[in-house]
Amino acid sequence: STPPRQAQKSAIAASVTARLVVLVSGAGSNLAALIEAALDPSYGASVVAVGADRAGTGGAAKALAAGIPVFEVAPAAYAGREAWSAALAEQVAGHQPDLVVSAGLMRILSPQFVARFRVGRDRRRSRRCRTSASPRRSGRGCACADRGRPGDPGR
Repeated sequence: STPPRQAQKSAIAASVTARLVVLVSGAGSNLAALIEAALDPSYGASVVAVGADRAGTGGAAKALAAGIPVFEVAPAAYAGREAWSAALAEQVAGHQPDLVVSAGLMRILSPQFVARFRVGRDRRRSRRCRTSASPRRSGRGCACADRGRPGDPGR
């Protein structure tokens, strides 16, 4: 039997839906998987916006088809990575995410961007997802890595 306090915590956790902002550069296969998973209420997250680093990405098209707002922040419009990351951070913050997911974004985010979206005990609120290109995986699947501490996978 589950202790009453733990049952209460489980009920609260089940009712919480995390707000995801997903960043993309390409076709959006990882984004499509997140959108599909979020259709299940037990998933615990919903994609509230998608950001792209260029116009016309397949990921942006998938988001629009699902009724998800899309924003584009093109690096060429900024003096450098720091300025672009700051502009991207402002767009992301406007959607009040609980979690920022880089699902195939082919850009390096500034340390200031990453720091802005860290919260909580382990100070992580960003994730990176990428399609595996290892020969063993034949390019299929999604590998996700925490972005937080040195030595973490994907750091």
